Amino acid sequence: MKKCILITVVVSMILLSTGFALAQKDNYLVAAACIIDGREKEAINILNEVIEKDSNNNELLLLRAKAYYQAGDYEPAINDLTKVEEGQGNCFLWLARCYAAKGENEKAVSFLKKHLASDDKKAESEIMLDTAFSKLERTTEWRMLWRKDWYSAYERAKADIGFRIQQKEYDKALNNVNILLQQKDDDAELYQLRAMQYEARHNFQAALRDYSKALELDPSGVKFRLSRLSLNRRLKKNEDVLDDIDLLLGWHPGMFKLYIAKAEILHDMGNFKEAAKSMKKYIMYFPEDRDASFFASRINFDAGTYYTSLQYLNHLIKMPFPKKDYFYLRGLCYNELHTYSYAENDFCMALDLDPNDPEIYYNRGLARLSAGKNEPACYDFKKAFSMGEKKALQYLQHYCNY
Repeated sequence: MKKCILITVVVSMILLSTGFALAQKDNYLVAAACIIDGREKEAINILNEVIEKDSNNNELLLLRAKAYYQAGDYEPAINDLTKVEEGQGNCFLWLARCYAAKGENEKAVSFLKKHLASDDKKAESEIMLDTAFSKLERTTEWRMLWRKDWYSAYERAKADIGFRIQQKEYDKALNNVNILLQQKDDDAELYQLRAMQYEARHNFQAALRDYSKALELDPSGVKFRLSRLSLNRRLKKNEDVLDDIDLLLGWHPGMFKLYIAKAEILHDMGNFKEAAKSMKKYIMYFPEDRDASFFASRINFDAGTYYTSLQYLNHLIKMPFPKKDYFYLRGLCYNELHTYSYAENDFCMALDLDPNDPEIYYNRGLARLSAGKNEPACYDFKKAFSMGEKKALQYLQHYCNY
């Protein structure tokens, strides 16, 4: 599970493909989704076919290596990573993870040294918290590795600012980041750090200015754009959020969760049609994601596209252990489509799973009333009203001599 979380984060960040044909790119994204979803064998099979036609594509080799790693098949992962390293791209950290998993500590540390000597090394805290090295951390090789100071005073000062923010020492963090900005005012990460402490203190406008300054210095910086996106979402600046989401998805189409975020915002804005499109894209890659399918069914219900909502709900109900909400929403769809007997059956199923929900009794009463079943409908309205559903009173008075 920990490896899966690690893969999820990394896969989302490597999906910008420049030399891919459309079909190849689609296969790449499907494989990436399989890895995130824990379907490594399926991902490997897809990538095997694509790599057979393009054996020198580093993006494909790197992704397959990560699929092998997540599956616990370290030798073929190492083979793919070695091929990538012979071409381009820094795979030292991934090679270190593979060798650490195999228990080959000297090789793991050797590749960690190469990673730490590179220009794009991870922060020390990230490496220390990397679960791939949990066993390696208890070895002599690990202790020897960290006898050398791999980070400059400037890098450590930046790391300390992040620590101060985590500890809510905002005044100290602000003072330190301003000192560093006097030394290097073109470092986007410094503006990100200052924005973080501003945001933590609810100085949102100052935070937005600094997130935007970070992006001005590094327009392709994913973490800066995600930070600004998150804050704008918090401030309900929906149009700005959507602009950043569309940019990120254009560059990194494998940041799949952004499709859900986009759908949530569009749904809140009442743009149900576009929200449904965004969820459809996500579900194309994750058809077994129950929460996503249910959200898509709700969006389509709100849009009045009841048959599409039913398609999602039918799929969900076929899965093991369907939830009450699936039957309830499907019952609402059937009510809207005037198929009242189906609606009644689904409300009955929902009540079997939760007999204490007054809304279900109320809506079953509506279905029964529409089907001409006045006596059972009155039972439902009485039950709903006794449980606090005030809307039932008008039906009790009009149809039930209440």
